[in-house]
Amino acid sequence: MIRRCRNGDRNAFDQLIDKYQPVVLGTVRKMVLDPEDARDIVQNVFLKAYENLDSFRTEMRFFSWLYRIAINETINFIESSKHRTRIEDETPSASQTPEHEFDRAQLFLKIEAALAQLHPRTRALVVLRHYADLSYRELGFIFDTPEQTIKSRLYGARRVLARNLHEHGVSREDLSRTAG
Repeated sequence: MIRRCRNGDRNAFDQLIDKYQPVVLGTVRKMVLDPEDARDIVQNVFLKAYENLDSFRTEMRFFSWLYRIAINETINFIESSKHRTRIEDETPSASQTPEHEFDRAQLFLKIEAALAQLHPRTRALVVLRHYADLSYRELGFIFDTPEQTIKSRLYGARRVLARNLHEHGVSREDLSRTAG
């Protein structure tokens, strides 16, 4: 498909957009507050990907290369506009009580606030590892950093995030109770 894109086949690039836009948008939404800002960022991501398709090395995964662009665009946006982050909470289950949903919403706001305190690059690292479930290898590629450094940074990020969560009144029990 990449080869077809490089040869000017716009349908092939449209297929790449269809395939990757939802997951890229979901990740960007965890980084920025406004859904419109997230959509604008994602549009820029795909524009940059299209413009720089010749620089894509086929021995790498397209997904990782695209995420690198997405994270850089998102970090640039956050740093330039000082926007806060927001975690997109899930649609409530019909079986859950209003009290449970209120508690869950309050917890998401606290997690959101704790994440917002992290440096944008650190926040991106946490979001990509724990929400997008990327491997250390993929994160290393995206951040152009050795895997061991990624592991070390994530360790530090988790410690800072845990402290931030504690300051916002979030316990481990709170997190485990609402995870399911």
